[in-house]
Amino acid sequence: MVIQSKSQSAIPVGPSQVLDELLTHVGFGLEVRSGDEVVYSNLADAGPRIGRPRTEEFSVRRDGVAYNVALTTDASEQDRLENELVQRAYFDDLTRLPNRALLERSVGARVGLGEPFGLAFIDLDGFKEVNDYFGHDVGDALLSRLAERLSRSVRSTDMLARLSGDEFVLLVSPFDGLPDLTGRIEEISRLIRNPFVINGFEVLTSASIGVSFYPAHG
Repeated sequence: MVIQSKSQSAIPVGPSQVLDELLTHVGFGLEVRSGDEVVYSNLADAGPRIGRPRTEEFSVRRDGVAYNVALTTDASEQDRLENELVQRAYFDDLTRLPNRALLERSVGARVGLGEPFGLAFIDLDGFKEVNDYFGHDVGDALLSRLAERLSRSVRSTDMLARLSGDEFVLLVSPFDGLPDLTGRIEEISRLIRNPFVINGFEVLTSASIGVSFYPAHG
């Protein structure tokens, strides 16, 4: 086999040189060691092309000599696919809030641990009329803007989820009793009543909010 150089002269090369040339440009890293000695490595060339490295190691034996092989690949695409699956399974497409499935898992985990918590069920008033009068685009924008507004007031330990349509749930944990939750509900109610300006329309809304506690209410 020959490789053509920049000067167009034919340079004979052996199989190992051809392999070196090929592995210099691949999108994965390969390193072979025999004990502490590096027999082969292309990490210096392949490394910059690997976004998030993931390394798998295994051993091979040839002619009575043991070699440790480390194969480094780019896990960025797999991470993207896994994140996309998680988003589809546990988050609402419109508001990007946790959905019913993730809320149920979170509640179940707290019940399993015997931790007290509070649940505030939030149902927007007159949402159907908003859709009928302004159109579904404004209705969807209202839900999305409302989710953004309420999310900013939620503690990092709490969870605001969208069940369906215009129904939301606030999971309050840790739960310090009714006075603490009452203050949170009053703040949520105030934020919901503040007008929204969407596509040039001022949209007014309010909500009915019901509260339950675990374990007092089962």
